Amino acid sequence: AFPAFELLLSKIEMNFDNGLGAVTQKNISIFQDTLNWGIGCVKHANGRDWWIIMTEHNSNKIYKTLLTPYSFTTTFQYLPNAHYSWYTSTQIPFNSSGDRFAYTCYDSIGHNSYLVTANFDRCTGLISNDTTIQLTFGNYLWGTAFSPSGKKLYACSSSRVFQIDTDSLIIDTVATYDGFISPPGQTCCATSFWNMYLAANGKIYITSGSSVQHLHEMNYPDSAGVACDVQQHALDLGSYLHLRAVPNHPNYNLGPVVGSV
Repeated sequence: AFPAFELLLSKIEMNFDNGLGAVTQKNISIFQDTLNWGIGCVKHANGRDWWIIMTEHNSNKIYKTLLTPYSFTTTFQYLPNAHYSWYTSTQIPFNSSGDRFAYTCYDSIGHNSYLVTANFDRCTGLISNDTTIQLTFGNYLWGTAFSPSGKKLYACSSSRVFQIDTDSLIIDTVATYDGFISPPGQTCCATSFWNMYLAANGKIYITSGSSVQHLHEMNYPDSAGVACDVQQHALDLGSYLHLRAVPNHPNYNLGPVVGSV
């Protein structure tokens, strides 16, 4: 595995090229470090600016960049209860209210994997109440997603989907890979579990680690246990060209925190 080394910013002026937009600034370095793969974003409490977070390699250090229309400012914070991340490739989702986020990490010796979750202050950027939960022994974790209400948090290895209650931190295995090959009848490829995406319809879609024709679909992410209803390889895309990736969309509709300073 190889790390990332900096966070870059590019700027598009949308009134250029008859409204099609044009890149006017490209690859401006915001900060440099040995970083894990994965970027999380959430709106500031003012409902306009954005917080961008990344994790440092082999560390419990979190970078926090505040992006405004006029500037960007980067600070960092060490999380005392967070497990160190070692060349991790993780999704960093926030819940629907933007006051909690999560990411996965693993150690470099036993390849045991952990889920880290913490509270986030959208006004100050302060991270608090960080907690580490070990989910696997000798297996990597890949995807991560919150349910629409934020009451359930999901993570997956290539063979299992885990549900964590965000209040009690009770862990439940809600799906185990059933061995399906996509497309059917071929020798390749396994519709395992990889990245997760909470869609606008309130369902969570899960990709696979191989180029496949199907996606997994979780119909009721806010329901406890297997009632969340993970339907493996339920969505047939008609072509086996989909591999791992999902959109990394933050909650664009998140408004200001009413009553905050």
